[in-house]
Amino acid sequence: MPSILLVDDDVTFLRVLTRSMSKIGYSVWPAHTLEEARKAVDAVKPDFAVVDLHLDRENGLDVLDHLKMHSPATVTVILSGYVDVASAVSAVKRGAVDCLAKPVDADELDTCLKTARARRQKVPDRVMDPSEAKVQHILAHWEKNDRNTTKTAETLGMHRRSLQRILLRAGMGRDGRPAPASRWTKMRRLYAVWTRDISA
Repeated sequence: MPSILLVDDDVTFLRVLTRSMSKIGYSVWPAHTLEEARKAVDAVKPDFAVVDLHLDRENGLDVLDHLKMHSPATVTVILSGYVDVASAVSAVKRGAVDCLAKPVDADELDTCLKTARARRQKVPDRVMDPSEAKVQHILAHWEKNDRNTTKTAETLGMHRRSLQRILLRAGMGRDGRPAPASRWTKMRRLYAVWTRDISA
């Protein structure tokens, strides 16, 4: 049975999520404070951790620091009512694999955790670049808003054209489909094939 640490200062939310994750098949260790979270990490070395970004007057990122030092194999997800780009990048740099916005149900969380673990096992030594983390965060919000660029821009406090440029660089066209390769990209690919054939 996989173990999971749930850290949240909202007593009711934590109780409900603890019960739901237990029903799915997790061994749950709930914590309301940073101190409780640290003790749980030291005692259990959990397989997973879900940490609220804002713990009353404490910072959930401090839990990530403790996990990274004492239980680096733990797959950690940040949970918050609102996660800005800067916080998402900081969380990824400290070891989080994803950032989810509240409210979140047990099934969605279970899927996220299992997907993140599979991704980590596939590429165990890869550390996400902060700029890539920013793009991943933006794409997550874009998908959550049904690929509505205007709504996503408003949610993230960005200019719509800036968001469109980021989506295009990420390989997404204006209609939400993969963007076609530019003439410059095609030329670079052609050159790469040509030089490879010459050296062969």
